[in-house]
Amino acid sequence: MVPPRTQRRRLDAVAMLTEDHERVRKLFRAFADAERHDSREIVALTCTELKVHTTLGREIFYAAARSKLNDQDAALIDAAEAEHRALDALIARLGRLSPDDPAYAATFTVLAAYVDHHITCDNLSGDAKERCFQEARQFGK
Repeated sequence: MVPPRTQRRRLDAVAMLTEDHERVRKLFRAFADAERHDSREIVALTCTELKVHTTLGREIFYAAARSKLNDQDAALIDAAEAEHRALDALIARLGRLSPDDPAYAATFTVLAAYVDHHITCDNLSGDAKERCFQEARQFGK
């Protein structure tokens, strides 16, 4: 299991983002297997992890990558930031719903699909993704 953020030693932003991805994937799987009474805790933890992740992405990773990429690749960062805004909206919606509301599980399922799309980096080609990662690592040094 990946240690909580508070227990990490100094890691680069890319490693932290990658760890975040794995952590939330595990939480999404746990939700699928959980009893209804456990779902609120899993959703709350997932939403907290995603809030930290999107902040890290916006403030460190995307800022560093945007400053080094060409216009075409920078437009891909715009798409990733739009995905983060969609995640923020779904997280806010979950915060307003009760676990007994039929929309609760459906909204969490949609959140999982958005996150999965984001994690697979469908919005970045292999070369652009690698350049983003390299620049983010350089930014952190």
